[in-house]
Amino acid sequence: MRNMMLIGKMNDVLADLNKFLSSYFRVQIASESGDGLQDLIRLSKPDIIVISLIGLYSDDPGASLVKVLEAQQGLPVVTVGQEQEAHRNRIIYSLCKAENVTRPVNNTLLLEAVCRALDVSLARLREEAQSMEHTDGRKRVLVVDDDPIMLKTIKTFLEDLYDVRVVPSGTKAVASMGKFKPDMVLLDYEMPVCDGRQTLEMIRSEEEFTRIPVVFLTGVSDRAHIEQVLALKPQGYLLKPPVKETILNKLKDVLGA
Repeated sequence: MRNMMLIGKMNDVLADLNKFLSSYFRVQIASESGDGLQDLIRLSKPDIIVISLIGLYSDDPGASLVKVLEAQQGLPVVTVGQEQEAHRNRIIYSLCKAENVTRPVNNTLLLEAVCRALDVSLARLREEAQSMEHTDGRKRVLVVDDDPIMLKTIKTFLEDLYDVRVVPSGTKAVASMGKFKPDMVLLDYEMPVCDGRQTLEMIRSEEEFTRIPVVFLTGVSDRAHIEQVLALKPQGYLLKPPVKETILNKLKDVLGA
């Protein structure tokens, strides 16, 4: 199964794109304006980038995304948006050979555009997706942290033993859980906008996720803070910066593998 970076503002359209495309790709969701976008690209090593144009820029070309496209010359790109959105963001098409799929999205047309960008047949793409579905039997771990260096470090620690997905925010974590179906979540407690507490509440509000164990990552070690973390009744916590042996022991303890 190939890797895809899905870039855009979090909304219903992006969620629908993620839900559909996750049947064919390992999808990594990213914000178009995040400072860590280039690091996330290097970490996830996508075979293709899909960009949702909804609410993107206006007259501002968006420095983070432009830098990524400039640095990733040759990487296939497909955009999704209305004609006026594509025109407004025409700098994208000057930086790379990108095809736009017009909204509202027809999933068949979208998949065909992705196949053209990858120069692969639809039949071949489906074969790859089916052959990779739950074949290695490894436990799945979702790592949530707003620090791209932390995501890269933990992914490196775990990827030899676990199927690891990394996301940079709580909202993206919840959006990815339906398809990825993690066996466990490593969740940063101190995140901006949507912190660990709020993310855990969103996870537990979904019936299908209530039994998924969550272990907090925290960079604050004083007693009052730890008591606050444990009051949420996670399956434990780990202090940052992470230690490989400590994380692996915790995962083995929680997952039994």
